[in-house]
Amino acid sequence: MKIFTRWLFMRSSLLLSPEVWVGMVVLLIRSPCSDFLEKLQRDITQSMRGISID
Repeated sequence: MKIFTRWLFMRSSLLLSPEVWVGMVVLLIRSPCSDFLEKLQRDITQSMRGISID
């Protein structure tokens, strides 16, 4: 039974995979770089960044 349910899950995930991939691509496009503050805001110091994140 466990193998059958795994097979059903894999089959259903293959059918939904285009929507999942499109969603993942959209998230990657919309998310900022990890070093966004360091690149674009050079006048803000590390301590100021720590305060703004908290």
